[in-house]
Amino acid sequence: MVRIIISLSAKNKTWLDKVARNENISMTEVVRRAISAYKKNHLPPHRSPLLENLLRKTSGIWKKEDSLNFLKKLREEWEKD
Repeated sequence: MVRIIISLSAKNKTWLDKVARNENISMTEVVRRAISAYKKNHLPPHRSPLLENLLRKTSGIWKKEDSLNFLKKLREEWEKD
């Protein structure tokens, strides 16, 4: 594990100590758990290995023309109606 030094307000340090005492764990364990919870809630969802495999297998299979030009033509057809 990597050791770090952080600065906290007195209120946050008091709160952290209280949570650690109530949960019977170390203050650093409270911080580790908080970081893990934060990561779960703030990182984009991980793509499944099945999706990654499918994306890898299908990458580059469109050979007709530039896909952006193709999509623009399709949209023009839709807008005619």
